Amino acid sequence: MGWCLTDAEDRGQSATNRFWLAEADAASPSGRILRPEDTAASVVHLLSESASMVTGAILDISPDMLPGIMSGASVLGEGVWHNAHFGAAHLLAARRMGNGPVGKAIAEELRSSAKRLGDSLYDLNYDDGFRLRTASDIWKTPDAAVESGGERPGFYEPSRDRRCVSNAAAVIFYSLLNEDADDDRIGEMGETFLDLFFDEKLGRFRRGAVADGQEYWRSVDQAMAILACRRLGGDRAAAAAAAAATALRDDFGYRSGERPINHLGPFPGTRRRNSWHDAFAIYALALDGDVSDLVDMMRAAYESADNGLLAHQARDAGTSPYLGDGSAVHFSCTQAVWGAVGRATRGEGFETHDAAWRRFDAATSRDGLFVVADAYPNVRLWCNTEPAFWLLVEPDIFASNSLS
Repeated sequence: MGWCLTDAEDRGQSATNRFWLAEADAASPSGRILRPEDTAASVVHLLSESASMVTGAILDISPDMLPGIMSGASVLGEGVWHNAHFGAAHLLAARRMGNGPVGKAIAEELRSSAKRLGDSLYDLNYDDGFRLRTASDIWKTPDAAVESGGERPGFYEPSRDRRCVSNAAAVIFYSLLNEDADDDRIGEMGETFLDLFFDEKLGRFRRGAVADGQEYWRSVDQAMAILACRRLGGDRAAAAAAAAATALRDDFGYRSGERPINHLGPFPGTRRRNSWHDAFAIYALALDGDVSDLVDMMRAAYESADNGLLAHQARDAGTSPYLGDGSAVHFSCTQAVWGAVGRATRGEGFETHDAAWRRFDAATSRDGLFVVADAYPNVRLWCNTEPAFWLLVEPDIFASNSLS
């Protein structure tokens, strides 16, 4: 089903843009977005005698996807990061299905969907590494509603850049696909990933591919690369993972008594240390040893006394042009990764965070989907696909795999 005017949608959109419905209707190829009665009419038809011979079909109720309507249009990019997370989440969910007939059928459907997504993502985005976002001729350009919602339209536009975190997420996805659906593309991807992003001299993973522009390094790149390398196995990947873990401790300061940093090298300087980067780094380091001191550091820096969630920025970070007081902003993605840290460490106190996030979800979710943040109550794909993976992942998938 496409974008629909529900009560929850109207409340969320109106909080940031009271003209959202007029703008959304004007931008739709059909002249308006869906209303609940559009879906109801389709359901009534399926329940009527007129549909007695319909024994199995997918009914696409979406006015933005009329055949040919988007042909030649400028389009949004299909992002590797969220699609790779979504594909991996499919496969992890399939592994949790029971052994009964229904469980087996659901698992097979999930694996089939993941394989289809993997084929499409590879065809659209893979070109000597995965390109950040590639036009697919499905989705239309970001409009005024994106900017009025506090987003940068460039975040959705096609990009030929190759980024470490996106390629690392793809390595994790395709390595799982190799195990569960006999997909053999991971060998090529793994070697290319190491060639493009690992700096042998410095022992770090670059943010962007070699020769793709100015080099700098981020803690989340090291963390995701460690996870990807653990999935790849082999001597080269193991050595790169060990080097990245050392870089997190020694270069980025993820060790007892220090205040970590998220960026090294030349960069614009507007990005500050935040809990999203830190949560990824601590998860990666937790796979190899005790990180209790780092967990305590995170709680002291980010945990909000009023709700128990991790704020985006530390209390002493001050204000920023992008978020204002970042210590009062709580992102859904960060909470999902932090919950995974709790499972990896089996540490105390994570039950409190889990309960806090459940309350947050109950208060802010819309139609069963996560919002980006409490200060940004819009539903977006990436703030649901990323948590889908991190809610399902267990540390054992990074301990052994079929590729070693």
